Amino acid sequence: MAKQRSLSLRFPVGGVVRRLAYESQAPFTTPDALNVWPTQWDTGRERGGSRPGLTRVGSVGGEPYNWCAATWGVSGGGTRREIAVTHANGTSVSNGANSWSRYIQSAPGSSFASCAVYLNRLFQASTAGKIRSVNLNSPGVGEQLQATAGTAPEKCGIVVAWGDRLVGAGKYDDPHLVLACRIGNYQDWDYAAIDQSSAWRSSGATGGIISDPVTSLIPHNRDCLLVGCTDSLWVLRGNPTAGGQAYVLSSEVGPLSQTAWCRTGNDYVLMLTRDGLYTMPPGCGDPPTSLSREKIPDELMSISPESGDKAFVGYDHRFRGVHIYVRYAGGQAVYYYHDLQSGGFWPMSTTYDLCLVPSLRRASTATRSSVLPIAGSGTVYQYDLASAESFQSYVLYGPVKLGGAHGSGNVMEARCSLSSESDRVSWGIRTGASPQDAFAASESFVGRDWDQEGMNYAQHPRVGGNAAYVKLEATGSRRFSVDELTLLVRETGGRRQ
Repeated sequence: MAKQRSLSLRFPVGGVVRRLAYESQAPFTTPDALNVWPTQWDTGRERGGSRPGLTRVGSVGGEPYNWCAATWGVSGGGTRREIAVTHANGTSVSNGANSWSRYIQSAPGSSFASCAVYLNRLFQASTAGKIRSVNLNSPGVGEQLQATAGTAPEKCGIVVAWGDRLVGAGKYDDPHLVLACRIGNYQDWDYAAIDQSSAWRSSGATGGIISDPVTSLIPHNRDCLLVGCTDSLWVLRGNPTAGGQAYVLSSEVGPLSQTAWCRTGNDYVLMLTRDGLYTMPPGCGDPPTSLSREKIPDELMSISPESGDKAFVGYDHRFRGVHIYVRYAGGQAVYYYHDLQSGGFWPMSTTYDLCLVPSLRRASTATRSSVLPIAGSGTVYQYDLASAESFQSYVLYGPVKLGGAHGSGNVMEARCSLSSESDRVSWGIRTGASPQDAFAASESFVGRDWDQEGMNYAQHPRVGGNAAYVKLEATGSRRFSVDELTLLVRETGGRRQ
């Protein structure tokens, strides 16, 4: 009698991995999936299925360029904790996820632009001109920054608040320059002063600190400012006018841009580089370490900011993952979700032209994400388990060796257990003389949809070969979540051509 065995297939929580041979697929990974995540996020159980859909929640008012946290004291007492987004028509501030007001009404004039909040003021900087600012309790057109000492910086695409200073970089006509105002005074830019609180600047062009064009500033903590260049990373440690030091952390990798990094819930910094995703722990001085070189998809390894490619990274507090969106200069858009718990990469697709990925922690709920992806039009979305967004979601289980390395087999029975929240799921089996053949084949058996909560009725494919893949799929507004997939396999003899 032919040998039979029962297989329980675990959801491939390790994500999509395409670097190995089909025969050597890493355990608990998949060669192909789309719009699925590895965890059922409304319950927290590790049983994968369709990602949450996107729901429209507002508009910032123009194509988004950059964002910052916006926390300030309000008239009459209290504190507001929001986010600000610099876009093609100015800078807008959120009031929750679905209400936005334009606080700076002057257009930045350049897509290399950013914002920061310092001393209860909102600042907008771009390479097109002077920094503008408004009192956050009195929004308006945005007045140009005027210096009471020294000369106010101009043509800076990056502005951040760090160490009780306003710091600028990404200067159009001096890309190596990093400059900072006097401690506690955003109008004092007198670099000739020599006291410990004075304004400060450094340029690699004059024998100073940074030898590469600066593309990002990351306030790592109060004592450390990371200065990112496309192919290097520097750290400024301590007060630069009171013995603070700057030194290189990496001569090989750096964040691709000011939008290509984020901070996680445990205060790590993650950055997308030419060499993949890198991380830096809290503290100061540890070099960046690779988080993904063995798994990261090829689509995220060929990004060229010099050619006009744009990368956007954002941390999702609710779902504990990193969203990575890339807009290539040729028009191609690539979307990935990186699950920090499993370390897997999950490709996504959407009809929305998503780019910037800000995160407003207080906007998250039990069913909604803290991430507020913004499309090129300025429309703001939110990942929402109740969304009716239409998309295709699928995952491949396998390869399943049906008869061992030298044999063949038939899939005699298949069963699936769905979660209580799952819609029906379509499924099919691909078989072939090898895992590669099976992967390239069309479905040799298409079953009836599984549509019952819990364990569904058995179906009997009776198709076989040396290897098989099982594909689960939902389309439109259907969302699936699978708890268990089992196969009954019967060996049929030697491996066939």
